Amino acid sequence: LNDVGGGGANCFAGHCDWCIPNIKRLQGIVDYSTFSPASSIPGETAANIYWSSTIRSGWASIDWYVNFDTGEVRNTEMFTSMGVRAVRPCE
Repeated sequence: LNDVGGGGANCFAGHCDWCIPNIKRLQGIVDYSTFSPASSIPGETAANIYWSSTIRSGWASIDWYVNFDTGEVRNTEMFTSMGVRAVRPCE
């Protein structure tokens, strides 16, 4: 998304400051008054499960995720296949 190798000439949507959010920021775009997708950004976040950049304390192989179908926040082993939901700007 940030086109690091190309010097930023082909960044996504004209922005080069994308990142994978921590669990607090990812959960911050959940809208608990809606369902499937449970997102405060309609049309931007599919009802899917997305990794955060937050690792569970004391567990190097466990990461937190948000289910944007239900709004549920959980953690699981990092080798589990899930999507990522980039945000900008990075904090």
